[in-house]
Amino acid sequence: MQFGLFLIHRRVISRSDFVHALEVQMASRPQIGRLALEKELLSVSQVFQVLNAQSDMPDEMFGELAIECGMMTEADLKELLDLQSDQTKPMSQVLVDLGYLTPEQAGEEKAEYRKAMENLGIGETTSVL
Repeated sequence: MQFGLFLIHRRVISRSDFVHALEVQMASRPQIGRLALEKELLSVSQVFQVLNAQSDMPDEMFGELAIECGMMTEADLKELLDLQSDQTKPMSQVLVDLGYLTPEQAGEEKAEYRKAMENLGIGETTSVL
């Protein structure tokens, strides 16, 4: 998200472009329940139990509820969140896919973003780009 905000600040993309790109990125992000099934950390029945509990508490996150229900550990959730992050398309690629940036622009802007973060003394992860 920080990279998108950086691009807005630099007037490379509009706020509406960023919101659209963020919606596309989030819609393509794999759900924790699906990942838990794939990694065989939860059964189909357990996923449905957590989803049922989540319907009563819509502000609760799936992983947190699975932990509260004793179906998953915090280490399991961390593993799933890392996997989810790895499988989420980077914002720079989403912006290219949507035609808001060319691949060349994306590369140049990522380099500028990294420089700006270094100048501020802030480390960044490549997953945000």
